Amino acid sequence: MELDELARLITLMERGGISELQIEDNGNVLRLKSVTGSALCDVPPAKGVHPANIMMGVEKQTSTPQGAQPATPKQHVIKAETFGILHLMPSPDAAPYIVVGQDIVVGQQIGLIEAMKVFSPVKASHAGRVTEIAVSNGAEVEPGQPLVVLA
Repeated sequence: MELDELARLITLMERGGISELQIEDNGNVLRLKSVTGSALCDVPPAKGVHPANIMMGVEKQTSTPQGAQPATPKQHVIKAETFGILHLMPSPDAAPYIVVGQDIVVGQQIGLIEAMKVFSPVKASHAGRVTEIAVSNGAEVEPGQPLVVLA
């Protein structure tokens, strides 16, 4: 199943008030459950694939996430463009892409979002100094969620 199809199903669940959905296709089972307002995707591992669960929250945010400060007119917030797991380092033993206090430029890679074993680079949409990293390494993110605050 493609990521777009999965996102569409999650959106339909959210809008329709559906709390659980299971789809079977060619021996593969996809189970979606809504837990405290967030849809979660539980994908059992395929043969020969490292076991992993993919969980994507789609709860609508009406306030600033815990730890993230609202942007002031002089600040810019870099937000997630897709669902997935945020990686702030290229590998577990490597230095992070960015740190608080670092100056970054437009287009600079600040992280990776992993969804269904596909890694998409997250690039800075604005230049500035990193004043806050609002999401921890390995956290689940959703479209529009603040990731980094720049001054």
